[in-house]
Amino acid sequence: MTLDAKQRKSLVGRSHPLKPIVYVGRHGVQPEQVATIREHFRNTDLVKVKIDAETREEVEGIAAILVETVPCELVARRGHVAILFSDASATD
Repeated sequence: MTLDAKQRKSLVGRSHPLKPIVYVGRHGVQPEQVATIREHFRNTDLVKVKIDAETREEVEGIAAILVETVPCELVARRGHVAILFSDASATD
């Protein structure tokens, strides 16, 4: 699943009122956090995750781990917040 620029822009716009539902700390991604994200994807197609990391590279690395383990697609990263998308019809 690959999103084009128009889809990403639309999803970013839809994500503005959302609050982060998971906070990933400096200990990295935990199985409970992945399970929580998957659970939220059963009800919605967009999830925000707040990532506590020192550098941009660490934030991007944690976001990449989430994309692989959930699985989902990274719509955008705004500072320490990753916006994730999962097509509900593809996960069933």
